[in-house]
Amino acid sequence: MFQLDLGTFGRGGIVPFIGICIISAAFGVVDGHIQGGMVGDLAIMQSDFIQVISLYLCRYGVGVLSLVLRQKGEKNIGVEI
Repeated sequence: MFQLDLGTFGRGGIVPFIGICIISAAFGVVDGHIQGGMVGDLAIMQSDFIQVISLYLCRYGVGVLSLVLRQKGEKNIGVEI
């Protein structure tokens, strides 16, 4: 919420919110293209390389998910973990 407040100079509104959402979505699409390109290039090489990058991406996803669930639990319970 702090970044949204800085991005809209404290005014808020639906238009700045949608603009920030579009920018965030663009970063997600770019990240997906980059990861797809890396996996595509590694698929041409030995299978060991693609296994390592797939393991890294899975560990990264699990780490982010655990942080999100932890924050959600703290807000619902009201207790810091």
